[in-house]
Parts: sequence; structure tokens; C-alpha cells
Amino acid sequence: MQKKQLCERILIKEQSLFPAAAPFGTFYCGDTISLIPQLLKNHSESVQLLYIDPPFFTGHDFKVASHFGSKGFKGDRDFIADVPLYSDKWNSIEEYINFIRIALEGAKELLSPTGVICVHIDWRTSAHIRLLLDSVFGQENFINELIWHYRSGGGNKKAFARKHDTLFLYGKTKDYRINPLAIGEIRGQAQRNHMKKQIDEDGRVFFSIMSAGKEYRYYEDEIIPFDDVWELPHLQQKHPERTGYDTQKPLELLDRLVLTCSQEGELVADLFSGSGTTLVSACKNNRNYLGCDSAILSLQTARARLLEQPNTDLTIYHTRPVNDNTNISLNTASRNGQIHIMLNGYSFLQPTYPIPHYEDGREYITYWAAGSLENDCFTVEDFAQRSAAHPILKDTLKVANGENIAVYFADALGNHRIIKL
Repeated sequence: MQKKQLCERILIKEQSLFPAAAPFGTFYCGDTISLIPQLLKNHSESVQLLYIDPPFFTGHDFKVASHFGSKGFKGDRDFIADVPLYSDKWNSIEEYINFIRIALEGAKELLSPTGVICVHIDWRTSAHIRLLLDSVFGQENFINELIWHYRSGGGNKKAFARKHDTLFLYGKTKDYRINPLAIGEIRGQAQRNHMKKQIDEDGRVFFSIMSAGKEYRYYEDEIIPFDDVWELPHLQQKHPERTGYDTQKPLELLDRLVLTCSQEGELVADLFSGSGTTLVSACKNNRNYLGCDSAILSLQTARARLLEQPNTDLTIYHTRPVNDNTNISLNTASRNGQIHIMLNGYSFLQPTYPIPHYEDGREYITYWAAGSLENDCFTVEDFAQRSAAHPILKDTLKVANGENIAVYFADALGNHRIIKL
């Protein structure tokens, strides 16, 4: 298994230039619209698949069910609480459409000439978004309107139950590349009506039928591509993929898009990364990945999921201000040419909404890392991340003895900070 690597880049000055993208993964933690000029500076015309799952114009506030401390990560529901993420409330549909237009215009510049964009939306604004995509990408570059159909509880006495989302696929140019045969179902051995089962000269089994004097063969080991209606289950509350993120999408849905719209080694991007499903799919399918989200808890959720993958080389750009309402207590000791950094205590400003209580403030820390801070770049040497498999956070990190040693930490509320020792 390849060693996992992390590089946290802390942009202290607004005019700081973004270094070249990491060879495998990059996450920009900041407002997507504000970051578009920087994204274009680093990734212009380099993205093969760009997936956008933006706000849906729901009029709701969204949250994440955050796990607090060792008890929360062990599944104790008294230590799992909702933490606010973002608001999907707008003054008007015009304001919302203008927001999406800016994102789409930036997305178009990020796409390679063969690139494909997928915009995931629902019944509220699908008509608006289709017209907007025609305007930005050109009606001639429309590829598909995919329907993700799912079954879930609930109904409506005044209308048919709304049980699908819409995914619009557009190419940047007429030279877009997509391979529907990359996914699908094996034809198999089921008997076909009026078809004769045979074996060809290579030993392959096929079914054949004659029509207008011509033989048509259907091999049982062939892939039958999916059509444009995808029956995939919605993630139920107890689904093992569940992270607690309100808007999380199934990994299988993103796998289908990643496999059909990109190839190994190409760049897959998600400008509203949320729980990080697109990035996880790209990573496990050997694609480079680029994520962007304004919520620090999006970064923390995505990072935790990516660290479960066997190959993770992740660069993170923090452009949101760090929280000064936190305080961490550390001890250090030098042993065998290394600096041992011990986590002794942690405190933060209590939020206005209720959260689980621990006497030991260290329980609120979800992730912390030690490394070096030079030229606004914090390079991780050692880190600890809570998970269901490892609910108890390691309280000692080790780094090489040297200058510019620093510690980065993030808690279950989204507070995060870097401290130079």
C-alpha cells in the first residue's frame, strides 16, 4: 500500500500564488465563485469530467450529522449532533440562476476540449438549468439528460411522488469523449425469444437471429450499456456509505459518471464537493481529482474518506480564515532526532446550538497533523484522524527535528487553526 501523503497549503496573503496542482489530488477550501480565477490559473482546459451538484434552490438550510469524540465515532447517538453547513436560500430565482451561470462559465474554461460536464439538479430548476446550459455550452453540445430514479418513503396526495433527479451531460466541444460501454451489464446466459444459441470459432457463446437475410449476433459476454434512466437506491440513513452529510450522493452513481466520462490518469473535478463522493470515486478509479467547497466540514469529510483509499496524495488549499476562538495545549520533547508533540488540552468558543458535552476538550478534535510551515505551506509529516475504525485519536505525533515546526488541527464543529511552534 502506498504511503498516504498530505500537504496543507495555508494561504495567509490574498495575493499568494497557488503552486502547481498536486500529482494526484487537490482540494480548495473556499467559496467556489470567488475561487474560479485561481482555479483557472492552475487548471484551465485540464479537466476531463466536471461534475456539479450545486444548491437546488430548496429554500432550506443544510447540515451534517457530526460525530463528536470517541463515543460519537463508536456510534453513540447521544454524541452525534447536527452542525450547520450552508444555506440554500435566495432572494429570487434570478439571483440563483446568475450564481449557477457564473459557475458554469468557469466550468467551461476548466474543461479540456474533449471534456464533459455533468450538472446534477432536481425538479425545482431543471428547466432553467437546461436552458442555461444551452446558452453557455451550446445546444449542439448536449449529450444526455440522465434520470436517476430512486425509491424512498413519502408521497403526495396532490401529485405523483417525485422520485428522481436529473443529470445533464454536455460536451465542451463537438469533440467530447464519452464511453457508455465502460459500464453496463453482462448480457449473460438468459434465453432470448426466437434466438438460436451457438458457439463461434473462438469458443464464444452467442445468440443469433436472421432478419432480411442478415445474421445478427448477440454474445453472452458482451456489455449491454445502460440507457438514460438509472435505477439506483437512495442512501438510507443506516447505509454504510453514509457520512451524515445532508446532500451526499451514492458512490455507484459517481462511479458510472467517472468511468464513462474519463480515463485513468485524467482529471475529474467537483466544484461543490460536499461529502467528497466524486473525489473518492476518482481516487479509487485511478483518476486525478480536484475538489472545491466553502464548508470546512466538507473538507474534513472528504479528507477522512480519501484517507481510507489505498492511494492518497492530497494537496489542500485553505482560503477561508482560520478560527481564533480556539486554544490548544501542547507539550514537546526531543527523542532520537525527532520532536514528539503531545496533545494535552483543547478549548473553543461554544456555539449557539446544542452539542454533546465532554469534560476533556480533546475529544472535540477530529483531525490534527504535525509538520513544517514554510512560505505559507504546511507540509504534513504525521497526522491522526478519527474514524469508526479508530475512534480514539492518537495524542502524540512525531516530526523530524528542525525549524518551522507547526501543528494544524480541526474539530467536529468546523473550527480549524494552524500554530507554529
